[in-house]
Amino acid sequence: MTSNPDVAAARVVALAEQATLQAALAQVDQALGANRQETDALDRIEAALPELERLERLYPGRSTTRGLLVDAGVSPDSIGLQEDDPELIDKWMTEEGIREVT
Repeated sequence: MTSNPDVAAARVVALAEQATLQAALAQVDQALGANRQETDALDRIEAALPELERLERLYPGRSTTRGLLVDAGVSPDSIGLQEDDPELIDKWMTEEGIREVT
């Protein structure tokens, strides 16, 4: 027959394993959420790309996407972007070597 201390120890181990699994699941959920947000941002940016390219032709040489939009008098939301998308565009363009850090 199993003693009470053995049952208590097994319970502690099971609770610790459960906590570890819950933490791992939380990390997976967070990663999936971040992936979903990035995918959504890519979709918005892809949809806005023709307008961004048109504005770039009208206002060449701007060092940031936000600067381009400001000079053109265009808000991010008016072309389907969220407020922080211009900085995200610049970050990605810098990472890809398309735009230099200014």
